[in-house]
Amino acid sequence: MDNRTDGSLLARSNPAGAVDDGATVANQNIAYAHATCTGCRTVAVAVQIVIVEGSGTDFRPTNAAVAVNENCNSCQTFAFARQFVLTPHRRVQLSDQTWRKLAQLRQQMATESQSLEPFAQMDANLESLSQQMVAAVQADLQRSGDPGGEQGDHKVDERD
Repeated sequence: MDNRTDGSLLARSNPAGAVDDGATVANQNIAYAHATCTGCRTVAVAVQIVIVEGSGTDFRPTNAAVAVNENCNSCQTFAFARQFVLTPHRRVQLSDQTWRKLAQLRQQMATESQSLEPFAQMDANLESLSQQMVAAVQADLQRSGDPGGEQGDHKVDERD
């Protein structure tokens, strides 16, 4: 996302889920915020939960949070990216209850990304919402018969 408008607030939140059923898990999750403006605020949020339904023996996921200020005066730029790779190694059908919970958390992330609170507080709030998303999916996996539950998970976490 690129903010070039002086005095503006530009925010984008993109929590997503992905299913990978191949041997190589190479999903990408990027939060990119770029500002070239005066007195502006730019926020990019990307949270991804990857569910590995296949054998998943080669893990190469990419997760990056990039915040760039270029020729800025009094601008604030923040990027938040979290990627979680869950490995039940079987077909998964999330419950309607879990989908509703994820939709609620996605909306809360969007609202949070547009807030004017300090970035340290925003980071803490987004981290909490991310953990709640993962917990909802993990609980559903356990209810539906995933014996590994939390032990089988790989977590890729990069802060910027």
